[in-house]
Amino acid sequence: MDICNWIISESEKYASNNGGWTIKRHNNYPTTDLQVESITAISGFVFNSFNTISKYIKQSYQINEDIILDINDLFVVKYEYGNQNKLSPHKDGSFITFSILLSDTNDFEGGGTQFEDGLISKINQGDLLIHSSLITHSGVSITKGKRYLLVGFINLKLII
Repeated sequence: MDICNWIISESEKYASNNGGWTIKRHNNYPTTDLQVESITAISGFVFNSFNTISKYIKQSYQINEDIILDINDLFVVKYEYGNQNKLSPHKDGSFITFSILLSDTNDFEGGGTQFEDGLISKINQGDLLIHSSLITHSGVSITKGKRYLLVGFINLKLII
């Protein structure tokens, strides 16, 4: 998946030239991440791609067309064995969360999103996972390599 690899490459390039990855941006459950809007090489493409992603979200949740999906936060996350390799159980500060696996599944071992009922979702490179932000979930430990995700927190707005 050339686009996923390009997003990873541009994110790493940005981190190298701008003081590294942030580790304290989210107060309660910090991730090793970069805000998409900061990475000018990918931001336009990713924000334009949100139109396609929003169609899937609206379809999955049967959201009316008079509701706007508002991006609360959009970022690239890096889980890395030996550094931050997981995320504790939590709820996100939005209504809907989506994530797209950017890494090839051969680039890491372990990983996935675990929900409070025990279900673990493991997606392939380029796949989209959509879930309610109100459901407790966690990032399963990776035991080797690096796992990159594009994550978005979405709120709903009514068109008046």
